[in-house]
Order: sequence, then C-alpha cells, then structure tokens
Amino acid sequence: MIYHFSNSIIARQALALIGPELQHATCGTDLQQRLARLGYNYRDTPRGRMLTTMPHGVDVTPMPALYAAPSTP
Repeated sequence: MIYHFSNSIIARQALALIGPELQHATCGTDLQQRLARLGYNYRDTPRGRMLTTMPHGVDVTPMPALYAAPSTP
C-alpha cells in the first residue's frame, strides 16, 4: 500500500533539508545514498518522481524539476 501525505509546510521543510544533497549528487545512486542518510528516498510514480520517507515509503512531495525525470544511462 502506498500512502501519500500532503502538507505544504512539511514539504517545504523536507525540500530545504535535502536541497544541498540534491546539488551535490553526481548520479542516481549517489542521490539515493545521500537521501537515505537523511531518512528519505525517491520513487518513480505515475505522478512523477516523488520524495518518500524511509522506511515507511510515504510520498512527501514531488521532487524538484531537475530531478523529476528518471535519469538515462
């Protein structure tokens, strides 16, 4: 089961927390490791790439546009 939690204040705080990690990530694997250190992950969904919590997998907010599309090899 996939849960979705939508609260603009929490979404803004989560994006502020992961912002520096997004800027320094070099690839998708590096991004996942950096997000995991902060307790987050991402998942590709029909709504786009979503930032999720770990370990519960709750969708928090869509990823910023630069990281919204799946990376190509």
